[in-house]
Amino acid sequence: MAEYVSPGTLTIVGSAHGKTNAWFFSPEDHRTVDNEADRIAHLKHILQSQSFLIPSSIQKLQPKDFSVSDISLVSLKKWSLGRVVLIGDAAHCLGPHAGIGTTMALEDAYVLAAELLKAERTGALEAAFVQYERLRRSRIARAKLLTQILRYGTLVKSKLLRAIMNIGIVYVPRRWLLYELEMLLKQEI
Repeated sequence: MAEYVSPGTLTIVGSAHGKTNAWFFSPEDHRTVDNEADRIAHLKHILQSQSFLIPSSIQKLQPKDFSVSDISLVSLKKWSLGRVVLIGDAAHCLGPHAGIGTTMALEDAYVLAAELLKAERTGALEAAFVQYERLRRSRIARAKLLTQILRYGTLVKSKLLRAIMNIGIVYVPRRWLLYELEMLLKQEI
């Protein structure tokens, strides 16, 4: 896995078993600029300030090789209604910047399963949903904070500010950079 950050863009490249996948993130409204014929030209324009590796790697792409989608950050007041309960991105989409959405969804399933086992004895299904949500809210809030910090740090649009951040990052104590992640990892599931 490797991440490439430039003003207003984040690229994550992962390789395994001889295959490579790349995710390009940029705050764009593709509904107004995207069409299949112009995708590669638009992608090249967005990523022009990336390292030499990214622009050269997209030379081989065909419009059919990728898809465009929106990322929506979900914030719901309640994660359940009646006999229906949501977990993972359906309940609390975090966005891709911290790479912890799947982890949070699996934790949701684990906590919900424990609450459902308790409800099996009492029959209080809706109470189990409420308890699951109560147990997960603070951890999800910390995960969202971590994701937002990384999002704001990676999608800086100013070239000057990005250059300053790139130079200054080596002087920031590692514990400051990892503080929110460490707090998340220390928090009880």
